[in-house]
Amino acid sequence: MNRFTTRLSCSPQAWASGAMFLMLTSVLGIRPSAHRRELNIVNPVLPPWLEYLNIRNMRVGNSRVGLDFTRRGERTFCNVVDLEGDKLLVNVAFRK
Repeated sequence: MNRFTTRLSCSPQAWASGAMFLMLTSVLGIRPSAHRRELNIVNPVLPPWLEYLNIRNMRVGNSRVGLDFTRRGERTFCNVVDLEGDKLLVNVAFRK
């Protein structure tokens, strides 16, 4: 084995450390747009084993937002509980 192969096999995998955040943004429908000062949440879904999830200090541009996701039956709801910094338009949409 050469030095290059050894280094690749021992180094932390960047994709693995970011996988959880990618999964959360995908399942919860989080679509930030810092340059438009906008946060869209489209069709959020919590899995059946999780009734609520709180996200705090999520940064979008120069803003920080706190979100509470709650599942009731098969529907997941999102509430904005905190907003600091620049104005930020937050849209929650349920589409078929």
